[in-house]
Amino acid sequence: MVSSTLRSAVRWLAVLMLAACAGSPASTGQAGAPAPDTSGTLIGSTQGEGVQVALRLINGDGSTPVVAATFTPEQAGFHLYSVDLPERGIEGVGRPTRLQVGGTLAAVSTAVADQHVVWLHVAGIDSALPVYPDGAVTLRMPVRMVPGMGSARAPQAWVSYAACSSTACLPPVTHRPIDLRLPGAA
Repeated sequence: MVSSTLRSAVRWLAVLMLAACAGSPASTGQAGAPAPDTSGTLIGSTQGEGVQVALRLINGDGSTPVVAATFTPEQAGFHLYSVDLPERGIEGVGRPTRLQVGGTLAAVSTAVADQHVVWLHVAGIDSALPVYPDGAVTLRMPVRMVPGMGSARAPQAWVSYAACSSTACLPPVTHRPIDLRLPGAA
């Protein structure tokens, strides 16, 4: 009987040996990765575990503002996991890229990525993992101001992500808070 700790260690080892997925755009380190999104007004940022995150406020369709969070791996050849990955990954492997807002901001709809998903097959994992191609990915979320909040609660965002390459995975970041500075706010 194999312990769950050993099983988990084997799964993470499999992620480190992503050579089995050779040929997928997420694992080949192909040149031409998209440049990070720099449109709009910078309202917050964070970095850690090999990824820089910049949050910008941009004009959406009509009068709906959009928070755009660009997740940029600090090293070439690293990818991020899909927003659709379950919270604990698949068979314990991977963590979803997520954006949440709160305080004086509320989400109008869920965040949508600007990259398409590619399916990563990893030795030792029964299911394929949904990831984005190597490089930056931007999540866009339409938002609205929450009436009556005044200055009692500042606008805030939370991000989650994990970055991996064909040979290494960095520790995941889960629900990291970011204080936001909205234009015109005191």
